[in-house]
Amino acid sequence: MNLGYFVLFHSEGMVKTTTIPSSPPSFTFRGSTYQRCRRFLTEFNHLVRGRVLVGFQFLSPKDAGDDFLASRFVTSSRNVSLEYWGGTSPVLEIYLGSREKAESDQAAVLGGWLFAGGEQDYILVLPRMTWADFEFGFQLASDDSPSPNDREGDENVV
Repeated sequence: MNLGYFVLFHSEGMVKTTTIPSSPPSFTFRGSTYQRCRRFLTEFNHLVRGRVLVGFQFLSPKDAGDDFLASRFVTSSRNVSLEYWGGTSPVLEIYLGSREKAESDQAAVLGGWLFAGGEQDYILVLPRMTWADFEFGFQLASDDSPSPNDREGDENVV
C-alpha cells in the first residue's frame, strides 16, 4: 500500500524532498514545466541508520540515461554521489539527512519516475511504501518546491 510519493528536486546545490498524495502527469517548478520521461529508475533501496530513513540508493542509475547522470540533479548536488563498487556501473546515493554511514535495507522498491524540465533539470518521484515505516532523518521542504499539475491531457512524455 502506498502513502503517497516523495518528490526529490535540485535546489540551492542540494537535492531536497517534499511529499505529495499522488503522482501527477507533470510539475511546475520555477517557471518551467517538467514532463514525465520515458526512462526511469527501475528500483531503489532505502538508506537507513537504525529505523531512521536518511536517503535512497539506486543500483541501476544508468537506466535513467546519460542525460540524467550528467544533470545538475546528480553532478551539482552536495548530497548526491555516484559510487563505483569495483565495477563499471555506478550506484547513485542521495542522502537527505546526515551523510554519516548508513546501511541499505535491500528493499528493491519498484518505482522512480523522472520528470524532465530541460536539458539539465530533473525531478524524481518515488513511492512512499507503508511497510517502509521509518522515522524521517531529514526535513521535508515546505517552500519553493515543485507544484503538481493535475490537469488531464497534460501527459506529454519526453
